[in-house]
Amino acid sequence: MPFRRLRTGGYSRVFTPDFVQTAGVGLPITETWTHADQANNLDADYDWVSVVSGWGISGNKASLANAGGATRIDRLNVDLQTNDFRVRLPIVTFPTDRAGTQVIGACCRLSTGGASTFYTCGLLCADAGPVSLFLARWVSGVATTLASLTLPSLSLPNDLAVSAKGTVIGGWWAGRRRLRAIDAVIPTGGYGGIQGVAQGATNIVEASQATFEAVPAAVIPLDFGRYSFGRS
Repeated sequence: MPFRRLRTGGYSRVFTPDFVQTAGVGLPITETWTHADQANNLDADYDWVSVVSGWGISGNKASLANAGGATRIDRLNVDLQTNDFRVRLPIVTFPTDRAGTQVIGACCRLSTGGASTFYTCGLLCADAGPVSLFLARWVSGVATTLASLTLPSLSLPNDLAVSAKGTVIGGWWAGRRRLRAIDAVIPTGGYGGIQGVAQGATNIVEASQATFEAVPAAVIPLDFGRYSFGRS
């Protein structure tokens, strides 16, 4: 079994597979992206795999800028050894005043294969329009929206997250679960990641870190006002 590398501050250290296994079961894991700026590569505290390349590091943040209309996807190269977990991204950059399409999303239940199959919760803004929070399922690159809502306002920085626990798939914003769906199409997948779109010369989306953690045991009830969708 090959060794894996843990990168910290621009340096690489080799650890045995036993270390990776321990890291996998010891949730939470946090990627800080404390690393020199680099294009098309998210390797920092941990190794990352580009499923569809485009994400890089800028100012110690995961950054996607002027990357065209395709969805760019990166996966943390650590097997979390569970199908039930949450991926949380503090979103720090998401302009809403420009033409083109911007998306940033957290992903869970990814696998090691090349197919783009996962659950995601993300923010979407097109042509300076309203910002939507959406929960979606991707299977072999085909996306199906499971739930969505329009945010009345966007305050940054704020946490965006997706969770999977059994067949309950959750979308989180600003510390609360805003979206919920029951879905059994992707029952397994022990990897998490980040995805996004930055279509337009000035479009950019950024997250300051990524935390891979257990799904909270006690879920705050959904807000059934205009800021929520679904049932608790």
